[in-house]
Amino acid sequence: MEKYFNPYDKIDKIEIKYYRKDLIEDSESSAYTEDSYEEVIIDRYEENISYKRKLSQGIEVDQNYHVEMGVSEFLDSFSPGIFSEAEGHYFDPVKNPTTSNLYIIRLISEKGNNREVVGSFDKEGLPKDYKDFIESLYNFLSYYGVGDIFDEDLYEKVFRRQGELIVCGVIFKNSYKSYFYLTDDDDLCPGDFVLVPTGKDNLETVGQIATKGYYLPENMPYPLDNIKKIIRRCSLSDFQ
Repeated sequence: MEKYFNPYDKIDKIEIKYYRKDLIEDSESSAYTEDSYEEVIIDRYEENISYKRKLSQGIEVDQNYHVEMGVSEFLDSFSPGIFSEAEGHYFDPVKNPTTSNLYIIRLISEKGNNREVVGSFDKEGLPKDYKDFIESLYNFLSYYGVGDIFDEDLYEKVFRRQGELIVCGVIFKNSYKSYFYLTDDDDLCPGDFVLVPTGKDNLETVGQIATKGYYLPENMPYPLDNIKKIIRRCSLSDFQ
């Protein structure tokens, strides 16, 4: 019989703990165990998500995401009945004898319907909706990613000198050859999609910027008299 969950209840906190133990055999026929550990805590009232990871002795990672209103909205996207059903193993699973993977999931709800789920960390041992949940969490955290310190477009940026022209190498679908175009939009970057004129009739075509550089007129990679100009950055309607 399926357990009843109050549809008006809310998840206040989710804790996921993962434990891994590996038996390592060295070249001298002796063995030792290596433990690793991960923990995610999602807290509505703190508007906080913490992620801790212990890889081995002396190596630990600790990340903290405080997103005002964002964390509570993330929790509200899930039913209080999440993690209530696991697929379960067959009666005779063949497991790796040198590795164990265990998890504990704890849920705390607004109305006190608290639960704990324990099992082996694999598809059949985890709750059926774990995959959808963890992918949503990954996307949520990935949105905030890393900052400007790690952004190659910023730390490799060179300012354009007076008199230099902006030249982009544009590629088209099913082709790896670049075609050079001028632009006045210095915000365009490699990876951006743009609308450009192509062929004798200057047919408007969607292309993608592969390279970007600054050149004085006398140092252009393509004759200045023959080079065309990017019309604009692409919009959704251009693809439709």
